[in-house]
Amino acid sequence: MDEYPLLLRRILGAHSIRASIEQHGYQHLLIVPQKRLYRLPSGPAPGLYPKKFILVVEEIHVIPDEGTYSLWKSDFITKERLHAVYKVINACGLIDSVYPDNIPITFENLIAFIDTEHFHSWPVPYHKLSHFLAKKQRVYWTSLYIK
Repeated sequence: MDEYPLLLRRILGAHSIRASIEQHGYQHLLIVPQKRLYRLPSGPAPGLYPKKFILVVEEIHVIPDEGTYSLWKSDFITKERLHAVYKVINACGLIDSVYPDNIPITFENLIAFIDTEHFHSWPVPYHKLSHFLAKKQRVYWTSLYIK
């Protein structure tokens, strides 16, 4: 299997998300790691599934899952943060960014878009994020996508 198209898609998704974050001025709320493709110098690596490329991803210090899930249900998730997340998900068609494990919180209090493979895919199942929000945030989140 040629991994190049799949890895390239993750890079292009990160570029799309970064452009949307910058266009909307959400750098103080959201982040997406830099992703680069690296060709292995000696050709395919040995093994059952030889690799020709690896994806190098900027390290982002995210809070472990349990802490991220707790923060998504807390007052940390303000209307401003939800609005920013909605705008970027909507603009980029991020169908997998409606789960907290794909948009974890960093130790720098940013929401990180780490799953960048699935972009420009609509319709987005916005309602799936509702399950992870407190009631007050859920009402606001629903008002964003039911327009």
